[in-house]
Amino acid sequence: MLITDTVGFIKKLPHNLIESFKSTLAETREADLILIISDASHSAISEHLEIVANELNNISAPENRIQVMNKIDLLTPEQMSYIRRTFPKSHLISAKTGTGIDSLKSFILDQAKKNQKEEYNEQN
Repeated sequence: MLITDTVGFIKKLPHNLIESFKSTLAETREADLILIISDASHSAISEHLEIVANELNNISAPENRIQVMNKIDLLTPEQMSYIRRTFPKSHLISAKTGTGIDSLKSFILDQAKKNQKEEYNEQN
């Protein structure tokens, strides 16, 4: 399993950094699973996710993507309800408190096992 991290996506990235940023993401094209980790408490969360999706599509990243909403410990009940309604397939976590981390780990391990099984079946 390969796990990589990239700098957060930035709107209006300076032109001279665009190519190096894209080369940093080149490994993403080989990913079996992409975790898009976002700040659930940010007011522009939908815009951020749109930028990420567009950039991943621009570099032909695989569609096997999951949304992880971090910082749920900062949300009011109304904000949590909005996140659940707007992003129903998202994994809700708090890195600070540990909420949802075990569930996310289990999901990732299940996906890794599934991918390993599929690769084995393709080889045999």
